[in-house]
Amino acid sequence: LMLARNTLIVNLRFMDNALSRLPLVPRQGPYSCDGSRIWYDPEHVLRSVKSEKQRPARDYLHMVMHCIFRHPFVSGRMNRECWNLATDIAVEIMICDMDIRQVRTKEVPAMEEEIAKIRQRVSSPTAEHIYNYLRTSEVSSRDLERWRKLFTRDDHDIWWEIAEEVIESVLLEVAAPVTLEKRHFVESRLAYD
Repeated sequence: LMLARNTLIVNLRFMDNALSRLPLVPRQGPYSCDGSRIWYDPEHVLRSVKSEKQRPARDYLHMVMHCIFRHPFVSGRMNRECWNLATDIAVEIMICDMDIRQVRTKEVPAMEEEIAKIRQRVSSPTAEHIYNYLRTSEVSSRDLERWRKLFTRDDHDIWWEIAEEVIESVLLEVAAPVTLEKRHFVESRLAYD
């Protein structure tokens, strides 16, 4: 991943600070990033490089873009599936728009085809607008599955775990019995909806 990071820094010098800020932590499992570190599976990275040398750089940029756009800061009241997919789509649209040869993977043509369809349906391809579209529109299960396969690169479970911890700590600070009404009040203050 250090090579992927350096490749990105050479091609995106204006993003040097963001690209080099997150420490890399090896562990088994999918890529994951909570805004303060990136977890990766060394064996997965090696398999990725063997199959397609641009993949680790694209995956790395994908996670950094989530952080730049503050996607990990979620609320328990949000629709988890919609937010996860919306942020992945938004980040991949941005990466495709950058048109960087070093992160162009074999599925980019299929992504660009789907992005064109999404742009027709969403006024602005931000995570928030895409999220709203996914929540309020009749999107076919076939489209949703295809988009998940094309746009998902990392695991977002840590985002939701942190959100739950924040809610619990706020409720503990209040030091009063927690009713469902109080919990919804706290969650609503932390929500994007």
